[in-house]
Amino acid sequence: MTVPAPAVALALAVVLAMTGCASASDGVRIAGSPTADRTPYAGSLTPPPLTAADRPGAAGVVVRCSSTPVGGSAASPYTGGAVATTADGALDVASGEGVFDLATRSLTRERTERDRVLFTTSYHGIARQAVVVRRGPAGPGAGADADGLGWYVESWARCDLADFPDAVSEAYGVQVWSDRDGDRVPTTTVVSSSGPEHCGWQEMTFLDLDGGAIGGSGGETFVDRPSADLAGYFGAEAEVHLALPADSVETGYHLGARRLWLAPGHAVAYVGTPEDVAAWPRETRPVGCA
Repeated sequence: MTVPAPAVALALAVVLAMTGCASASDGVRIAGSPTADRTPYAGSLTPPPLTAADRPGAAGVVVRCSSTPVGGSAASPYTGGAVATTADGALDVASGEGVFDLATRSLTRERTERDRVLFTTSYHGIARQAVVVRRGPAGPGAGADADGLGWYVESWARCDLADFPDAVSEAYGVQVWSDRDGDRVPTTTVVSSSGPEHCGWQEMTFLDLDGGAIGGSGGETFVDRPSADLAGYFGAEAEVHLALPADSVETGYHLGARRLWLAPGHAVAYVGTPEDVAAWPRETRPVGCA
């Protein structure tokens, strides 16, 4: 199987480390009651109508994100996998079956109803991820009780990693950039990460741009110091310790003290300071390894 090298695919497809994990088995940890700065969600936990399809079920209404959340929802009766005998158990089942892609497995039981339970993860009083677990009808073979009912994840949603603290994005191995105002930029717009160790690329850094605020026509990936055997995947050379070329275009993005510029035509990205930048060539065809 070929593994794509761009940073988003590497970081988000496989969780390198989960903040708040109960164990290495990716179990879900229930942290207790909401923090004092969090006002529990008071809206409906029933799935919204189809007109709200831009949000992933009721969980998508709970979260507050700076960009579009990701998530999913299940139909009734539930046929997406096994059901559990408790709401907490449904989280562990869903975790084991890969039902959701949470930024952290540390959740708080925020609200309990007769047949639905809301779990959230909040920072500074804002819910950044949510899971709605339901006791509802399940299809054949799901492990339902004598009444044909069981607990399962009905919907889940989470914000982009840019809406989480540094510790969470760093646990993913993801470098979240900031804009001119110092606000963290969604990883769907700009993100970087080290290459995979199993390919021997951990000394390389992959930078993904999707267009976004830069105004490009599609996703672009730039690589810092690609290994010599990958030279055929790039249309320009990697260089270090350059003065910033006069025709470079500033993106407004920065990662700590390092800023990001693009060459005309986006053949390379310049990363560093105006007095000392490195040229990261753009992939002309996707880099991958087995």
